[in-house]
Amino acid sequence: MRTQGFDVEFEITGVHFVLDRLVARYGDRYPAEAIRQVVEEAQRPYLGSQVHAFVPLMVERDARRVLDAGR
Repeated sequence: MRTQGFDVEFEITGVHFVLDRLVARYGDRYPAEAIRQVVEEAQRPYLGSQVHAFVPLMVERDARRVLDAGR
């Protein structure tokens, strides 16, 4: 069984990986700081979620939609 602390750490690490992937993918169109802000905005609705395992996936999906739309 996983503890709450582990799940939160997993989420934070996952979101950092998401940020790295999005900077690699969109860095030629947007500054890294702008991408970070999009990721933070995408993460807000999931803060306090009971299930942390899927948060990075949802954040990446939501951030890609914003970045693909031209922010």
